[in-house]
Amino acid sequence: MKPGWCSRSLPSRNGLAGIATGVLTYLWPSVTAQALVYLIAAWAILTGAFEVVAAVDLRKLVEGERQLAWGNLIEHEMMGAC
Repeated sequence: MKPGWCSRSLPSRNGLAGIATGVLTYLWPSVTAQALVYLIAAWAILTGAFEVVAAVDLRKLVEGERQLAWGNLIEHEMMGAC
């Protein structure tokens, strides 16, 4: 095997994977849509979990977190009223 073989063949593999994904999407659009829904749901759950962990850690550093939370809530509600 030649040095750098992997770096040269990677774009070809990526292209073939893209073509295969496009063909499968064309043949089974409902399965593709369902897979996308599951992917988005998993992303939302993981993002929410990481945000909760970050908020708990940040709470230890911020003073007056309740005032900050109420201020953000009020701001959010006011922006929604526009």
